[in-house]
Amino acid sequence: MKVHLAKNLNRIFIVLSCVLIMAGCTTSHRSKVTGTISGINTDKLYLTEYNLTHEKIIDSAEVSGKGKFSFKIRLQQPQLYRLYVTPNQYVWLLLSPGEKAQLNITFNKDSMAYVVEGSTFSQQVKILNDTLQVTRKKLKQLEVQYAFALLKKENNLQDIEQQYQQVINRQRKFSIGFIIEHLHSPASIVALYQQLNDSVYVFHKATDLQYIKVLADTLSKYYPQSNLVRVLCSERNKLMEQYQQLRKQNSLLSLGKAEVRVFPELRLPDINDDSVSLTSSVNGLLLLTFWTPADPDCRIAMNTFATLYHKYHSRGFDTYNVAIFDDVGYWKNMVMKLNLPGIQVIEQRGINSATVRIYNVQQLPATVLISKNGIIAVNLFGDRLEKEILKNLPK
Repeated sequence: MKVHLAKNLNRIFIVLSCVLIMAGCTTSHRSKVTGTISGINTDKLYLTEYNLTHEKIIDSAEVSGKGKFSFKIRLQQPQLYRLYVTPNQYVWLLLSPGEKAQLNITFNKDSMAYVVEGSTFSQQVKILNDTLQVTRKKLKQLEVQYAFALLKKENNLQDIEQQYQQVINRQRKFSIGFIIEHLHSPASIVALYQQLNDSVYVFHKATDLQYIKVLADTLSKYYPQSNLVRVLCSERNKLMEQYQQLRKQNSLLSLGKAEVRVFPELRLPDINDDSVSLTSSVNGLLLLTFWTPADPDCRIAMNTFATLYHKYHSRGFDTYNVAIFDDVGYWKNMVMKLNLPGIQVIEQRGINSATVRIYNVQQLPATVLISKNGIIAVNLFGDRLEKEILKNLPK
């Protein structure tokens, strides 16, 4: 009797142990997000899973009368999420299995602020986001100053350009330092893909491939099953392949020098859908411009370039204007509305295209002054650009 009882107790103990182990495993893969929201009337929040190249809604939560909400998420690896409070405002969350994150979201007029606790990677992402928002605000202020100075024909354009570049350099220095310090953190992936504006990434230089490669190699060892890390590794492979192709073509340029004796070919569609070659367009002196029709600053710059075109075209000056934009109809309408002269072409593949990378475009608008002998100057505007044009016009 005692033997049978002992055996039964052993079986019960084994079963209970298995149940507890399984329950523990299941619990460790669950994360919870709880929080409060104030300063805005909203009855529902949406949670999306974000994997760099795509985004999908995975859950929604009702907001109580006291502004409280909660989400339960099952995950096995760190995952990046966006918690949408409004259609255009969201909170970044980078959750790990088993975390219990607490959010406090507050609105003051149209601005949103939040505090996150209980999630280490989410706190790191917040630091990245807060720093970037400060940078964006400073850049926007300088862009407004530049636009007014351009219209009033003031002589402080160069100073504003230098300030603008200094702000970008500080952001890059911070982001690089963050990645180096947090090589084992998936939050560094967010740092890699942050944008200064809708057209320019913080990491936009060809040499930035080293950070993508190092981070992908490191994180793939620690989080081999993470979808986020897998996407990063896939992007690394694509970019490395593009880089090798560009090296084979001897087309990847470093445009930091004042004068380069070669320039890579571009062949892009114009308004009539005809493919127009850049090299065949350089008959005398040509200004290659990069812009986006949706940006007011770019439109102001294009009007300035149009003035230069009309002023010096009879003396052998031309323009080859590349719109970095995906909406052909919008672009065509804007070209006609602004009555832009010169060669107008479009690059629909956006800021990650070979066109942008091959000319190391770091900001929009951007300029490259070209003669038959090669590149003369890069990113000149206003009086400095006009002086360089006058200096190099065909005799």
